[in-house]
Amino acid sequence: MTDSDQGGAGGAGDDAVDRLSHDWLTGLLGQFIRASGLLQPDRPLLGERVSLSEGWALIELAEGSPLTQRDLTERLGLEKSTVSRLVAGLERRGLLTRRRNPANRRFHQVAITEDGRAAVGRLADAMLERHDRILAAMTSAERDALTTGLTALVRAMGQASAGADSDEAHHG
Repeated sequence: MTDSDQGGAGGAGDDAVDRLSHDWLTGLLGQFIRASGLLQPDRPLLGERVSLSEGWALIELAEGSPLTQRDLTERLGLEKSTVSRLVAGLERRGLLTRRRNPANRRFHQVAITEDGRAAVGRLADAMLERHDRILAAMTSAERDALTTGLTALVRAMGQASAGADSDEAHHG
């Protein structure tokens, strides 16, 4: 049996993996993801007992509570089933409430609780303190370049995602 028969060296995907491992954007994003702890979804976010996704859900709710669960799903850009599990977990811990929307009983309405709002306050303080430390370690020119680069990256990712969605609609 050869290496390629076992999925080892010489397999059809090896060329793509090799190209990816030498791609500068993949390398930078990988460093960013590892440095920020995004590969550790069970690790508490900045000392809070919430994951990154849960933290962002609470922040969205703190800014616009109550929301329908559908609106929260759209704001987070996650699958409905993922948000349903996320909301159920936050509800069990008393950080949000979920009830039928009185205007349309087919939908759930999600609202942040006082405990959830307190958690968001602690998260916000910890995030801002961390951001201040990170930005203080950069020069003014680096901060400007970061703002320009991240803004452009987010825009380009949105355009690429929209193009992929359009391609899937036409070919799927």
